[in-house]
Order: sequence, then C-alpha cells, then structure tokens
Amino acid sequence: MAQVALKKKIEFKPKGKRKTAKPKNNSQLIKELDALLSHKVRDEAGGICFMCGGIATQVHHYWTKKAHGKVRFDERNLLPMCWNCHINKVHRSLEIEDLRRKLIKKIGQKGFDDLYRLAHEPYKWTADELTGMIEHLKGN
Repeated sequence: MAQVALKKKIEFKPKGKRKTAKPKNNSQLIKELDALLSHKVRDEAGGICFMCGGIATQVHHYWTKKAHGKVRFDERNLLPMCWNCHINKVHRSLEIEDLRRKLIKKIGQKGFDDLYRLAHEPYKWTADELTGMIEHLKGN
C-alpha cells in the first residue's frame, strides 16, 4: 500500500495590518472641497481682497455654509477677503450692504437673484457629488 503524505496547507500572512484606503465620509470630503475652492477663488482673484484690495488670505461665503448648503460650493457665493475685512467688517461690524452691492456689481442682479433662490432651497450633498467636484478641481 502506498502511503500518502499529508501536507499542511500553509497560508501567507503579512506582518501587521494591511492598510486599505477607507472611503472618506461627507465631512472629510466637504473639508477637502472647501480648501480646494478657497485656493481656487483666491488664485482667480489674484490674491486680492474683494472689499479693500488688500491681500486675500480667506474666503467669505456670502450665504453661510451650513444654513445655505446648496450654494456652499457655488463660486459666485465665495468672496476672497483679507482677514481684517472678513472678520472685522463682515462678521463683527456686519457691513453687509456694501458687500451686497459689490457682489451684485460682480455677478449682476440676475446672478444675485439666482444665488438667492438657490441659497434658500434645502440641499444635502452626496458623497458622489462631492467626490466629483473634488476630482474636477484637481483635474482628474
């Protein structure tokens, strides 16, 4: 009788845990998209503050990010500003009327009315929409 040798099945197990890229959640995607758009808006404005002509270091959302989600990533709603104008003139002093006039001058009354309408429509961005905008901005 022939003897059959039983071989033990050996499995390869790499040391340590394998790192796999986890899909980003919406808040991570939103943070990445905010940063990309901020750079784009400031670059397109030549780094000039929308209000005073100084050096733009920040971007202001005319309609707030959280309350008006549908226009959060609409470039017409994003205004490059220096720290002083953004914080002191807009957020602390609420010099909104001058800002509104300048925005209308930039995008026109029809553009402003469109933005106003969109800003007041509830909206929740999907991961696919956010990812698509990020890829577009990165040129992928």
